[in-house]
Amino acid sequence: MAKATKSIVKSSGPKPLLRSTGAIADVAATPSSLVVGFGASFKFGDKIVAVNTDDITKLGLTNAGLPAFKFTLSAPVELGTVADGYQAIHDSDLGQKLGLPAIDWTSSFLKPIGTTAGRIDTFQIDTTAGLLVLGLTFTFDLTLVGSIKLDTASIVINYKSASA
Repeated sequence: MAKATKSIVKSSGPKPLLRSTGAIADVAATPSSLVVGFGASFKFGDKIVAVNTDDITKLGLTNAGLPAFKFTLSAPVELGTVADGYQAIHDSDLGQKLGLPAIDWTSSFLKPIGTTAGRIDTFQIDTTAGLLVLGLTFTFDLTLVGSIKLDTASIVINYKSASA
């Protein structure tokens, strides 16, 4: 998602004074206009995933009577390598309870997998629709056949709650 940018535009008429691109709503040039965004952050492992909303002054309600938010990712989040992620899980209480084995990521077979890096590109939550969207991109240095190399692969996961 593109990062929002703002610029002040001089106007002789009813054109907006503040323009934006991306997820931030535009403010009209009238004194009674008000746009309020809301941000939050979620922890994904040891990484912070920052999200924001559009104008919350125009919130509706979900079927459960709760405020209807639509959160979108503020900026991509680098997650680190597969080896780093596995080690973090291995060292956690969950990893200890599961008895996860230590892995030597330096072996010729596991090294290409262990050095694979991950990034969150898309993260959306729509409380009205009961929808969660998570998009991940993985960067590889993996030779498949001959001189053909795998550079990146992406996955997008859409989850819709049955209760929405």
